[in-house]
Amino acid sequence: MATWHVGPFDNDDAADWCDSLHEAPAAERREIVWRALEVAALARSDVTAADAARAVAAAAVVLHSLTGAPQPNSPHMPSLSFCGDAIEVDDALLALAVQAIDAVLAQTSGWRRQWADDVEEDEALTIVGELRTRLTDTRS
Repeated sequence: MATWHVGPFDNDDAADWCDSLHEAPAAERREIVWRALEVAALARSDVTAADAARAVAAAAVVLHSLTGAPQPNSPHMPSLSFCGDAIEVDDALLALAVQAIDAVLAQTSGWRRQWADDVEEDEALTIVGELRTRLTDTRS
């Protein structure tokens, strides 16, 4: 996976996933988000870097759909979130997003191994950790 920066959309896998989400009919987008999160959640600590990247992007879309909070300034953020075409989020999707982020943050995940000893490791962990916190806070 080519990574350009530490944001949820700043890598090849997330950008490709976002393109697919953006191009999909509105009625199919929630399922695309669900699948990306489910793959990571089911893999748990064995989630690959590519699946983790897609899950982080999907979790960021979930957060934006819930809160309307601005996303990181990335040209790869799916524009559908900014044009009123957000994903419908229920408790199950929100819980799945948190589970997926937990898998991404696990010590043995492919995503964590990819960032190990990188100069931006702490920043990447902080961004994904904050995403998890914000998702959890919306559940309260």
